Amino acid sequence: SILILVLLFSASTFAAKKSSTTRYLESLHNQGKERVIVRFEDQIDPNLVTKYHGKLIRKLKIINAVVCEIDQYAIELLRQEKAVKDVVPDAVVRIPEPKRVPEEPVGEWQEPADLIIPTAYDGNATVEWNNLQAGLNSKAAWDNYDLDGTGIKIAFLDTGVNYNMENLDDNYLGGYDFASDPDDDDPINNTPEEKHGTEVVSLAVGEGVNKVVGVAYNVGYYAVKTSQDGNPPTGLLSDIIAGIEWSSTEPHKADIISMSFGIYDEDQAG
Repeated sequence: SILILVLLFSASTFAAKKSSTTRYLESLHNQGKERVIVRFEDQIDPNLVTKYHGKLIRKLKIINAVVCEIDQYAIELLRQEKAVKDVVPDAVVRIPEPKRVPEEPVGEWQEPADLIIPTAYDGNATVEWNNLQAGLNSKAAWDNYDLDGTGIKIAFLDTGVNYNMENLDDNYLGGYDFASDPDDDDPINNTPEEKHGTEVVSLAVGEGVNKVVGVAYNVGYYAVKTSQDGNPPTGLLSDIIAGIEWSSTEPHKADIISMSFGIYDEDQAG
């Protein structure tokens, strides 16, 4: 079985500025087209998209659907096809900046932050809010139960990851970029605007280099880029679904899928 972690944030977290993803959907709308998810009753039939002169983006086998760009007039015609279960707009998803937890004095029950470090690394480590400030006693799991993530695979659906960083390179298993056009198998993220994915992965699986230790520092991880840059980063629901499908099938089947996003009405075009 696969554990899927979804972090949903309140709408007040986000700024009102339109994202590149929203502008893309609005541009389609102004051309008389929409990006939609078409679900089928039985077998997926991409020929129905061609029948109405639509552009097929990809299949989503996990929900028995396709994603396409299609003329607005054809949407209702698609819905009337016997093979079609429903047709819904592709939705914008947004990823916020994480809320920073204020630093507090270390309590008597906690060990000083510079002592919490895997034995595999020499020297001191400054453990961020994923350990002390969040109340996670990671060292107890490491020392008493040998729970350091060994043998576990996590897929991070986010803005991509700078997997070339010394702190994240050893345990990188590969990935995919569903957010770019065209998509490809390189989810690299090395821009300030797309730092969210790298931050999340560092907090979870940081290897201990440069004093950053993840909660599960021996986890193998996949980077699945499903969101574009921006403030906040945004992506499309269909890309998230594609990322889940990629992450839950062999040869890169993950034990855990990590995601952080929300869907809001003001992001939807049309």
